[in-house]
Amino acid sequence: MSSPRLTGRIGSTVYLNTSFYKDGVQAAPYAIRRIDIYKGSIKEENKVEEIAIVDPDDPSYPSPLQQQDADSDGVIESGEYILPWLAGQELDMDIYFDVWYFLPEPLGTGGDINDETLWFKCCNQFWLRDGGWFCTDNLTSLQFKFEQLTTKFYKPELKWFEVGIMPLPLYDFDQNKSIPAILMSNATITVETNNCELLVDNVPMICGLRQGSYRTNPFVFKHKLDTTAFLVGNYRSRVTMNLPDGTRQTSPWMHFSVA
Repeated sequence: MSSPRLTGRIGSTVYLNTSFYKDGVQAAPYAIRRIDIYKGSIKEENKVEEIAIVDPDDPSYPSPLQQQDADSDGVIESGEYILPWLAGQELDMDIYFDVWYFLPEPLGTGGDINDETLWFKCCNQFWLRDGGWFCTDNLTSLQFKFEQLTTKFYKPELKWFEVGIMPLPLYDFDQNKSIPAILMSNATITVETNNCELLVDNVPMICGLRQGSYRTNPFVFKHKLDTTAFLVGNYRSRVTMNLPDGTRQTSPWMHFSVA
């Protein structure tokens, strides 16, 4: 499955997710105040919309945001939020930025939560694309190469297992076909010991981006691997990519170690 930040569609609702952390622990800030949407770059003239969040003492807080993972008392502690944002038909295909303004802690006596000079902010990015259709004349077939990016884990570790997806031929592929095919594909991962003991069975992967710049293709399939239950040793994994034209491609077995 692809992140909604990679496959947002013009004219549809885009679910913009954000997680907050304090000192390395996921936590909810005291009050999220506003979210600004920009097109192309964060400049005042490129602002698309300002989205105000209700006050923290309002019963509907954090409307229009959606909170995730309430505990048994109904208190949200995870710090995970989703903004359902309707991308209007008047918008263009481009990269967009969502800037979140928030107050991390309650203010003292006389403090004004609407004083923007006291707000913290964080910035995320997403893309809007025109529709979600994929079409093919079946004259040419799409071929992809799987590039293992993660080969070493340690215990105990919770870390992304990433596999790069490279359209072939490497420097001469049809971007108009290959890139939409990647973004609309569903991928799963299987992990076994070298003795064929099944540990992860066709678990869905997320389509994401590599860090840095790449000449070929920036997209990866990723799975968050928890090595807590793994023994020290060598393992193998295989990725299955289900393309939007109904075909399926499978990687060779890729080997990694846990130390």
